[in-house]
Amino acid sequence: MIEDERHALKRQRKQEIISMQRLDTVTVISRNTWYFLGINSCQQMLYSLKRINEPLREHIGNSFQPLPTQYHNHFLEMRNNLVSLYQRASNMLSTGDFTNAEQLRKEGETLQLSIAEDRKQALDSIHSGTKNLNTLFLRIHIMQESQELIGCLRHMIRGMNKFAGGEG
Repeated sequence: MIEDERHALKRQRKQEIISMQRLDTVTVISRNTWYFLGINSCQQMLYSLKRINEPLREHIGNSFQPLPTQYHNHFLEMRNNLVSLYQRASNMLSTGDFTNAEQLRKEGETLQLSIAEDRKQALDSIHSGTKNLNTLFLRIHIMQESQELIGCLRHMIRGMNKFAGGEG
């Protein structure tokens, strides 16, 4: 499914580049960088999702050991915050209303910092003799890729805002 989305994005990118050639040269030059920042960010998001998906599938296929209960609720909260951020960005892009773009980028930065702190704590827990290292490493990996997803989203928002003629 992720590969299908990647191929669809490539096809869309080709069509958009052809469409941009019909615009006046000044507009193309002024918006070109922002278009490519946005589209490259989308490609990076798909790559991050793939990097999350593959280890998860292997983990489940190889005697799945669930996340310890102490981390479960916190992990769900992180996931819900990330999904909410993406939903709001999706709404912003679909409506073309970028009035809250900078606020959304700042919320993304705050979430990135929160995940970074959680990841640091998880790394520190390795020294405490955790018995389930595979699950811990998977958790750390997902947090790292989640940070990357947020970074890509922030870049995409900036690129699409600028492409649309915004200031943020």
